[in-house]
Amino acid sequence: MGRVAGYAVTCVFGMPSPGFKRLAFTDVLRAIGNTPKPVVLVIKNNFPEKYKKKFAVSGGNMTTAMKMAGVEGVIADAPIRDADEIRELGGVQYLVSGVVAGHGEFAVQAINVPVNVAGMDVCPGEMIHMDENGAVKFPREHLPGVLDRVRKLLDIEKIRIGKLKKTTGVEQIIKIMSGFEDS
Repeated sequence: MGRVAGYAVTCVFGMPSPGFKRLAFTDVLRAIGNTPKPVVLVIKNNFPEKYKKKFAVSGGNMTTAMKMAGVEGVIADAPIRDADEIRELGGVQYLVSGVVAGHGEFAVQAINVPVNVAGMDVCPGEMIHMDENGAVKFPREHLPGVLDRVRKLLDIEKIRIGKLKKTTGVEQIIKIMSGFEDS
């Protein structure tokens, strides 16, 4: 799917409990609707260990609803289902722990709270960049500086790759990679 960047909306999914007045997926959609676009939804898997790899936290229907609400990426430390439908739908990048055949009931336990997903601490409203290599996040207030640095890095890498493609000599490659190659 390439690169995706967006404002984080966070939520926690877990087991339903009769004693817990739970939120609903519609509340997640409302949070997405109230966030600047584009959105990256970050789902914390709060299921007991024995269920974490068995229950999908999203599928074709939920992804379609999330896409229409403004989601362009989903990060979850949980599996999804309906990968073929999601791929066919297009426009929503996923970084998840896997794919499974089904899901059970779940409860939305929290929305827009700090979460830790796959080792990354995320707060609502932070900017997240994700691609096939993984995801990084940074506070929204640092966006202008980050964009400037990214543009400079992309320019440097484009020049470097161009030079590398024109040589096969190991010593010249080392100079280029070390930044000592003359322009």
